[in-house]
Amino acid sequence: MRANLTAATIPMLFLAGVLGVAFNAIPVQAADPYTITVNADDDANPLHVNIQWQNATDSGTGTTAFQLTGQTGDIMLEAPPTYIEGSTFYIFNSWNYDETTSQDRTITISSATTVTAHYTVALTVDKALTECYTIPDTGEPVACSPNEVPIATVVYFTMRITLHAYTPVTAATVKDGIGADLVLDQYVQSSGDVAYAKAGKGKMGATKVTWTIGDPEVSVDYTLDLYVYTGLNPKHKQEYTSTGIQYLNSGPEVYFVHEETQYVVQGPSIAANVVAPPELQ
Repeated sequence: MRANLTAATIPMLFLAGVLGVAFNAIPVQAADPYTITVNADDDANPLHVNIQWQNATDSGTGTTAFQLTGQTGDIMLEAPPTYIEGSTFYIFNSWNYDETTSQDRTITISSATTVTAHYTVALTVDKALTECYTIPDTGEPVACSPNEVPIATVVYFTMRITLHAYTPVTAATVKDGIGADLVLDQYVQSSGDVAYAKAGKGKMGATKVTWTIGDPEVSVDYTLDLYVYTGLNPKHKQEYTSTGIQYLNSGPEVYFVHEETQYVVQGPSIAANVVAPPELQ
């Protein structure tokens, strides 16, 4: 059968013959590759969160902030539900891309894109030195600076542990170690029960304090004040016998349960700088 050529198709076939190109072989221009930047923050400060990613051909994990170059089409991002940095426990809140609260999010890359995983502060633990003093022969306390603790002198310290829950958690317990160079004189807690004992063999006489809080109320500061003083070393000489930085403890650890999972957050340690009086320098 003979094909009928219309007046419209003849010029198009002629042009194809001159150019030597078939209509079904015209190349389709590929989409330009773009860079995607992935961040994480707590609405104020950047966080170093491990985010999983996956595209059509590859996958991996990046620590925020990181970039993925040469991206087109769809890419899946998945943020962890919780995150611990320093002395703070965070929970995932949302992606800034579309404010979705799902931890995993697939986005379509059609331009250079910045995506941020927002986290919310859920719990903090802190420890601070609130008081430092000596008692000379006059019997009146004399304040001293943690940066200038006198050598070979009885020094009294007050350390405060503070726990604050911004979201409901349960079974909160704080454990803290006091160095062997210090004697625990007394303690005062805002709530809960406190127990203490000397650590086992090989711990050089350190004191272990356990503060059981239970289920803390949201947005309430729970505090434990520890009153300690420098003791005698094995040669029965008053600590400290040498100058330099002395760590009063290794920092408190708070154990708690959030959504049926137990977590541990490490609080900061406290240090003092022991110095000699000017006449001995």
